[in-house]
Amino acid sequence: TPGQIVTLVFTITNTASPLDVTDLDFTDNLPAGLVATGVVSTTCTGGTLTAAGSTISYSGGSVAAGASCTINASVLVPSGAVPGTSYVNTTGDLTGTMNGVNINSGAATDMLFVDNGRADLSMTKTDNQANAVPGQLVIYTIVVANAGPSDATGATVADVFPAALTAVTYTSVVTGGAAGNTAMGNGDINDIVAMPAGSTITYTATGTVMPGATGTLDNTATVTALDGVIDPDLTNNTATDSDLIDSDGDGTADVDDGCPNDAAKLAAGMCGCGTPDIDTDNDGTLDCNDACPNDATKIAAGVCGCGNAETDANNNGVADCIDPTIGPCPGDITVQATSDAGIPVDFMLPAGNSPIGNVVVTSNPATGSILPVGTTVVTITATDANNVTASCTFNVIVQPAPAPAPQPTTPACNQPLQLLISIFFRAPICGTGACAAMMMTIIGLVGTRRVVRRRRR
Repeated sequence: TPGQIVTLVFTITNTASPLDVTDLDFTDNLPAGLVATGVVSTTCTGGTLTAAGSTISYSGGSVAAGASCTINASVLVPSGAVPGTSYVNTTGDLTGTMNGVNINSGAATDMLFVDNGRADLSMTKTDNQANAVPGQLVIYTIVVANAGPSDATGATVADVFPAALTAVTYTSVVTGGAAGNTAMGNGDINDIVAMPAGSTITYTATGTVMPGATGTLDNTATVTALDGVIDPDLTNNTATDSDLIDSDGDGTADVDDGCPNDAAKLAAGMCGCGTPDIDTDNDGTLDCNDACPNDATKIAAGVCGCGNAETDANNNGVADCIDPTIGPCPGDITVQATSDAGIPVDFMLPAGNSPIGNVVVTSNPATGSILPVGTTVVTITATDANNVTASCTFNVIVQPAPAPAPQPTTPACNQPLQLLISIFFRAPICGTGACAAMMMTIIGLVGTRRVVRRRRR
């Protein structure tokens, strides 16, 4: 068999002679291609036996009368030997001495037939990972080897990649003289190769796992010897790499992941897949069940909404957040009456607001009312659609009207006359919006009155 070690057995027979034979000597030059391994043994007595390269030799030994002995030498058959051919091995003459006389028994010939080769082909394959993530790359290392002893010519290397692996490309490198491999290609691998004993071919294949892939990513590669070549171990001719699909890439395969599309969770938990089981505001209620996940005081928006307390500071039965508001109220106003009855006072009503709208603003007393001398408290009220109110107050101080102007008297003769003119008018007092009576008195010197008496004639 190509690549195998065979043992050549040389037998020296002296069974027909009554005398011992000494000084045995012969040399065997092996046929081209056969190589002595150096492993030798003999049952002959004494002598020197050597085996190196293509030569086997024995000298100085002896064989007893009526006996025989053997010489054994291991020889390596080339791994590339062609099945069906043969090696013819003819030794040199065997010589010796019998009772002081030199003898020559001549040469010996044997034929070594080469049978079909025996090549132990093997395949390994791995991507060095247990899971495959859709959309990501997978890199396979595929190694084909021939452990011999014979060369394997015409062996087939095949790898049909799964449909879930797309855009597959590959490269390959060899050792030990292997040939026939595709150095660079894409898609499936299908090479017819020649692999000397001890050689290897290493393929590196890269592909992308198809988005949406499920279950398992299985990839099988095989190597098959050519008909006629005996592969003594067929169990190692096929290699399969299996990866479980891990859709969310969390390191746990879908078959073991309760949330296969949620990288943050392996089980649904309280909030379900896709929603984290977290409590942002640390109020003891998970965010998925908390309508106000950032408000530790509330788990529902209520009337006021998240972030606003549901308080009723004025105890009016309505949350503060929807109470109407008003203001600011005007500051206190001071005016002077125009008469003992007082004076009309105008003022601006402040705006009212309510989250529910429809606010009506009123005042008591109303703007424009005649207010008496003294201090009047004005209350301004904002009323919303729920009849909830808000109010503010300010004071109007009305000062007494000025004293009446003195009445004119009749001046004495030759005395200047005074003309008293009083003018009343209303003018707004800056900044108050109220009106007050003002009086201007004009005193002018008119002249003197002269009284002339006429006598009657």
